[in-house]
Amino acid sequence: MSSYQSASSNALVSSNPQQSYEELRLLLALYSQLHDIKIELDVLTQCMESFERFFVQTNLINKEEEKAEEKEEEKEEEGYLLTPTSRLLLKNEPLSLVPFVQVQLAPMMMDPWQCLGKWFKNGEHSSSTTPFGAVHGKPFFEYSVDEPRFNRLFNEAMSCDAPLVTSVITEYCKGAFEGLKSLVDIGGGTGTLAKAIADTFPQISCTVFDLPQVIEGCEGSKNITYVSGDMFKFNPSVDVIFLKGILHDWSDEDCIKILKKCEEAIPIKENGGRVIIIDMVLMGQKGDHNAYETTFHGCAHDGSPFWKGKKSTRMGKTLF
Repeated sequence: MSSYQSASSNALVSSNPQQSYEELRLLLALYSQLHDIKIELDVLTQCMESFERFFVQTNLINKEEEKAEEKEEEKEEEGYLLTPTSRLLLKNEPLSLVPFVQVQLAPMMMDPWQCLGKWFKNGEHSSSTTPFGAVHGKPFFEYSVDEPRFNRLFNEAMSCDAPLVTSVITEYCKGAFEGLKSLVDIGGGTGTLAKAIADTFPQISCTVFDLPQVIEGCEGSKNITYVSGDMFKFNPSVDVIFLKGILHDWSDEDCIKILKKCEEAIPIKENGGRVIIIDMVLMGQKGDHNAYETTFHGCAHDGSPFWKGKKSTRMGKTLF
């Protein structure tokens, strides 16, 4: 996402994530009806055309032209349709990312970006302090514990991509799960992904491991179990450890601690033990530009303002 796009996103921020999302959803509905709006409010034509160009360029809407008969003459009329990208912002879409957008637009997540200059100038950029911690007085995960509403929204955001991840696993990585009997999803949130894995591979007994406030109220099933605890202290006996979106949140030292605990929990490789990691990694600018831009934005937004983790292959080599 470009700086211009980021600035545009910031302009949509309201006093709470739900309101921010509703404003964004309203704008998308507005853009899909731009032509009719221009007819009714011709004075806004120039302004609306600017919106059109911007959102067509950023792939949020598609511009379509169709021929219509008017007084026995053909005349081209413009229309606008939502794209696969903007459909991710609809609640009823199968791959909806609404909770993720709500978290991104939450004021407590935007505030750290406003203090980066002060953070650098005041020498607060130590290994133990992030801009988020400097603004809110505590690390991100401690903050979420004290804010139940935000904690619930964050957990929903972390699980909303489960359908997409499961579809990729089923299509491209099915062999990695065949023959397994047990799996622990570390930091598995409310268990959305674990449930999807259990449905796809019913022979696997899945355990969701997360903090008590995260899994509170979650009910297990035949092959889903919830266990609360600290990922730095867990000691299960299991075939596979699953780490999705975990390591990029932590420093090298903390990642090594987590991986060592994983090594202690699983059998040797020859006996089927393995650690499956799904995370953001910058592989360089070769290949698909849009994919790189998306990953880069995700790494930047989930980077230093909030966590102490690292995202590039060069940075990650020290871990493996």
